[in-house]
Amino acid sequence: MKLAQILMESGYARVVNIMRGLVPTVKTLAFITAENPNGKAADVSVNKEANTRLEKQLRTMNLGFKKIKGHYGGPENSFFIPNISKEEALGLGKQYGQESIIFGEKLQNTKDGKKYDGDRKSTR
Repeated sequence: MKLAQILMESGYARVVNIMRGLVPTVKTLAFITAENPNGKAADVSVNKEANTRLEKQLRTMNLGFKKIKGHYGGPENSFFIPNISKEEALGLGKQYGQESIIFGEKLQNTKDGKKYDGDRKSTR
């Protein structure tokens, strides 16, 4: 594998390719954070500790993830998680007091077969 190809398969480009449905091994995705529970701004140290717990839990669940910057009423540190089930994603959102998460699932019956059906899902 050439270096350019390796670079295209990591980081931002990898996330974009997954979101475009171009990675055949990824069928679902979610964006989740543990920061600012109940939609209320929390102290930096509280947010950091909560996201550290979420990161450990994702590892325990054997879910791969990529740390990303998100925004929900303000900037947040989030996780992009491929191949997580909707039930797992919603469960984590509820567990960490989130008003919503973003979940997407690759559609099988589209013209190009490479699109996701997804939107923000309420955890309440």
